[in-house]
Amino acid sequence: MSQPDGGPAFPSQLTGAIGNVSGMTIRDYFAAAILQGILAGNETLGLLNDEGKKVSLDKTTMSRMAYAFSEAMLMLREARP
Repeated sequence: MSQPDGGPAFPSQLTGAIGNVSGMTIRDYFAAAILQGILAGNETLGLLNDEGKKVSLDKTTMSRMAYAFSEAMLMLREARP
């Protein structure tokens, strides 16, 4: 992969008092969008434990899921012909 984070999500040539500002990465952008979907559908995800009881996802688990999906999306994006 050329850039593990996908590069900047919204590239620009802005420079300022703090130096070159590139903004969020594509990885972060994808993760934010995915996390929004996870949060919106958390009650309807239907995740069950081994006993068949509904499982609530904590913030850390949801965040890890979002980045795992984001990284998978970047891998597929890089692999396309």
